[in-house]
Amino acid sequence: MFSKLMKKTIAVAAIAAMTSVMAAVATPWWTIDFDSYTDGAKVSASTETQGTWTQQEDDLSVVTETEDGNVLSLNTQGKDLLWTPNDPAESYDSVILDADVKFVASDVEPTPDNSMQTAIYLKATDDGDVLCVYQNTADGAAWEAKDAFTIADGDTKHVTITIDYSDETPMVTLTIDGTSVEYPVANVAEKVSSVAFRGTGVVDNFKAQTSVNATYVASVDDQQFETYAAALAYVAANGGTLTITGDSDETLSFGELTFNSDATIDLNGKTIEASFVVDNGAQFSIDNGTVNAPMGYDVVYIKNGKATVGANAVLNASDNCAVFMKNKDNADAELALDVYGTLVGAEGFGTIQGNGSNLPASVINIYDGATVTNENDLAIYHPQNGTLTIGAATIAGTTGIEMRAGNLVVNENAIIEGTAEFSATPNGNGSTVLGAAIALSQHTTEQPTSVTVNGGTLKGARAFYQDNLASGTSTSVSATIAAGTTLDGVIEVAEEGFMMPQAADGSYTLIVSLASVDGQKFETYTEAFDYVVANGGDLVITGASDETLGVYNITKNATIDLGGQSITAAFVVDGGAQFSIDNGTVTAPTGNDVIYIKNGKATVEADATLVASTDCAVFMKNLDNAEAQLALDVYGTLVGAEGFGT
Repeated sequence: MFSKLMKKTIAVAAIAAMTSVMAAVATPWWTIDFDSYTDGAKVSASTETQGTWTQQEDDLSVVTETEDGNVLSLNTQGKDLLWTPNDPAESYDSVILDADVKFVASDVEPTPDNSMQTAIYLKATDDGDVLCVYQNTADGAAWEAKDAFTIADGDTKHVTITIDYSDETPMVTLTIDGTSVEYPVANVAEKVSSVAFRGTGVVDNFKAQTSVNATYVASVDDQQFETYAAALAYVAANGGTLTITGDSDETLSFGELTFNSDATIDLNGKTIEASFVVDNGAQFSIDNGTVNAPMGYDVVYIKNGKATVGANAVLNASDNCAVFMKNKDNADAELALDVYGTLVGAEGFGTIQGNGSNLPASVINIYDGATVTNENDLAIYHPQNGTLTIGAATIAGTTGIEMRAGNLVVNENAIIEGTAEFSATPNGNGSTVLGAAIALSQHTTEQPTSVTVNGGTLKGARAFYQDNLASGTSTSVSATIAAGTTLDGVIEVAEEGFMMPQAADGSYTLIVSLASVDGQKFETYTEAFDYVVANGGDLVITGASDETLGVYNITKNATIDLGGQSITAAFVVDGGAQFSIDNGTVTAPTGNDVIYIKNGKATVEADATLVASTDCAVFMKNLDNAEAQLALDVYGTLVGAEGFGT
């Protein structure tokens, strides 16, 4: 590949790009054994099977015998003696020449062919011999002297030339007896497919190939890559299936990569640091390895598309989410996630988290065998419209799942755990509950929110917790827990106006509570009033009802907060009971006083109105017990009827 030339002759070792070659696989060295040639044979008469010598007319180059064996003696008569492998390999990293070359200096500058990638010759000057290379310069392709080498006419040197095509501008590495220089190829439009010699001189121990045994560490479909970075950049830009095939000593931190086309990544057991943005409807999947998020980034951020986390994939958040889903601009966007593998969260965010302002409804499926955990925060925070379905998976965080909007379906064999001590704190822009396996806490957006538990295990200080810590009163909320669900923790419905009683079959259903007495909730007014008659206490009405009530004998201290409602009822105060009523209207049934004080005290508070129908608003009478109490405090409004004093 190098020419050994005589003085006053053209001394060029030229590497010519005769064809354009695309990337594929590497092949072994092409090795020419000159000892197998007949002494004095013309080169073109070679019986070599690995390639072809093309010898032009008048070229006198021959294989000659020396004391150490046969060598190629060059005498090309100004022509090019060309070596072309029979089956050139395709590569981005090509070793073009590996040989021992006897340099012959010349004071005539060669004229390279336009297809040449690079060439070398030893230039004879008055100050000594200088090695020159043919390379790209600011003024185009030209000869440049390389002072790094000390070579004189007649010296034999071991020479290798390598061209790296992985960059936009391919670079040549010329190494002579261990000293190397690097420079850009002369012709960037072609790749090497053959080697040419011009001039006189000697070549020995000849090895040539059009590709090195490059260490490919990844592929995208049929494309091979020598670095993970190049493969990831390619698949992000073009889509396809990326498979890591080998080890790499590069820094395995790749920042944020945006995928606008369908892509699959098979990490093949490797661990990398990266953040993936899924957009433009792309279908993205990752499996068989670990991805750690760079600080300040989610592992996967779904803007528009679907992400699938394979069964053998682990996504570790650093200071954001493992998977974040957000699109506030495009109602037609897709926000979809399938999880078969492992997601690990970090403090400050849910492991999986959406955004309450999302326009499209999300679809999240956590499949059998998947794991979603967070030791320092929620496992799943779901403030957006959409559906979250949990299979036989493990979900564990300070709260397992907080639903602030959307629909949750938990199927059999799921394990959901809230690991923190219980607390509930109002928050219009984030989570509200700690220590619950499942929390139902409707957002200020007031989107329909439901929880359906078909089985599995709910574990935490609260197995299930419901409250409205944002807007005060929930609308369009529902929850059911099937019989047979393992509840390792209490069920608490903290919001007034809702309750979750256990049915005869062992199931629980969130229903409207119309009243409570000292925090105990009742489905009807009748149940609440019967309870307060029997036990006393503070009764609060929390919802409207058209029930028909009767006459209630109050013998234990009791207060009634009507919650702004109007009822028809009558109360008899006896046994020394202290009774008060406020915040609504009571109309007496026909034939009854609103309040009949026999022994005790009644207080009509400022926001209460008592309306008589046929008798008194308040009647006081005891003919049998001189020690009885007949007391009345009125701050509100009493309205009488014809025939009796108010």
